[in-house]
Amino acid sequence: MAASIVNDYGDGTYRVAFDEDYIHTTVTAYGDDVEDWLDEILRIHRRRLNYLVVGLDVEWHPGNYYSGPGPVALLQICVGRRCLVFQILHADYIPDGLFDFLADGRFTFVGVGIHDDVVKLRRSYNLEVEGAVDLRYLAAQTIGKPRCGAPGCRVWFGR
Repeated sequence: MAASIVNDYGDGTYRVAFDEDYIHTTVTAYGDDVEDWLDEILRIHRRRLNYLVVGLDVEWHPGNYYSGPGPVALLQICVGRRCLVFQILHADYIPDGLFDFLADGRFTFVGVGIHDDVVKLRRSYNLEVEGAVDLRYLAAQTIGKPRCGAPGCRVWFGR
């Protein structure tokens, strides 16, 4: 699985090639950009909102020995072939629309180890995520490593 930036539009948006697919990606630390991205997703998928599957992942600041892991630094959300990478640690503000989107019970949020990510988002920013489904076991079965379904096992999809 190879990924590469095909186009850099110069405004924080990119066209990323991922094998045979292209993913439109927005990278930002601005709440207004997050609101715009969410508005676009809701507009595009307005007829299928009850069936929306959203990929979710976070990366966090490592913290230190005394305080433990730091706050979430990046929030990654993908719907279809559109992804948002929100540099939440450096955000000018966290928009209300993000709180609403993550708490919307109509959506299914998926990811490997997503329940840990949900806890980190709640602790770091008081963001609540409804409808989280962990794909760890399915991912482990898919790559032929069923023992990696156990907590603590890192599932890596790169080659």
